[in-house]
Amino acid sequence: MQLIILFALIQAPVDSVQFASIYEKPLNDTLILSLAVAQRHENSGLHSQLRVGLIDRRKPREMRVITVVRDPGLDTYKLLRSDDSTIVVARLGFYESLATLKLFLHPQTKSVRKQIDYQPDIGLRAVDETEVGRVLGAPPAVVQQLERKPWGLAPDSSHIPRELRQHPMPQSTYREFARARPDMVEHGFDEQDTILEEEPGPHQVVGSRIWFGKTFYDGEGHTGVGGLGYFDTSTSRYTFVPASGIAGWSVSAILVENDAAWVGLVGRPEGEPYAGGLLRYDFKSRATSKFQTEEVVYQIVRWKERIYVATKNGAYLVQGNTLTKRYRVEPNIDNRFVVLTEDL
Repeated sequence: MQLIILFALIQAPVDSVQFASIYEKPLNDTLILSLAVAQRHENSGLHSQLRVGLIDRRKPREMRVITVVRDPGLDTYKLLRSDDSTIVVARLGFYESLATLKLFLHPQTKSVRKQIDYQPDIGLRAVDETEVGRVLGAPPAVVQQLERKPWGLAPDSSHIPRELRQHPMPQSTYREFARARPDMVEHGFDEQDTILEEEPGPHQVVGSRIWFGKTFYDGEGHTGVGGLGYFDTSTSRYTFVPASGIAGWSVSAILVENDAAWVGLVGRPEGEPYAGGLLRYDFKSRATSKFQTEEVVYQIVRWKERIYVATKNGAYLVQGNTLTKRYRVEPNIDNRFVVLTEDL
């Protein structure tokens, strides 16, 4: 049933602007959490407001606004997580994510106890290594691999292995692009104006093979065809595997094992990179499995029967063919970063 919200109990000042709801679901057994966003253009540019309200489930016609957050130059907000005493909201800018907002609530008095802003890419490195290992159930060597900085593009070709620089990777033709990504052709990427620029991305050496994932800028007329392959240093030949579901994505991380390859997928548009999830390609059956992640995959590490996947704000755990846990890095009320576990 759609709720009719009255503003009789508003406690925080709200500008005379129109708010649009972006989230309205139960916070606990007695309260409903309501998030709404308003935007307006001023001389200095676009200004956004986030209104946070609590509704008594016994009185659904009444809402108490517990805070209004105002941010200049912001696109919108997104609720990342909530429980009975905290909510975490992402600030989404036009080209990058801004500081994440965490509110500590006092549900009994319908008020905010504390607000903490923190960087969205704080990651596992912000938490003591011993504590990370305890929460994830992983040894120090695994934690150290997960805490490594993500693979990134260098301003020159120094990030590409020497052998691949000496033998440049073949580029996709427009015909291959049109066959692999027909949706892009439908959106106006014609042969005359499309610039195909691909290069090797994250890599791993296995024997005489340098495995790598392709990466490319996907905006302003530039694009490419994603792929996973290897360069055989004994024959100086490139080979790509027929992994489905990768053509529209760049690769952010890889882990090549005896029976399969794990691949992190990322979109690289004009603005901030966005997650494409985690892919597993089985070498024998050529079957592809896809795992959805909210954030870009930075590192992929195996430990025994577990696959740990580090992201900009924490990690995921894969067991068998299922994402079973998510680990988020957030500040506690004392402003100390901790790892929170969420069962998926």
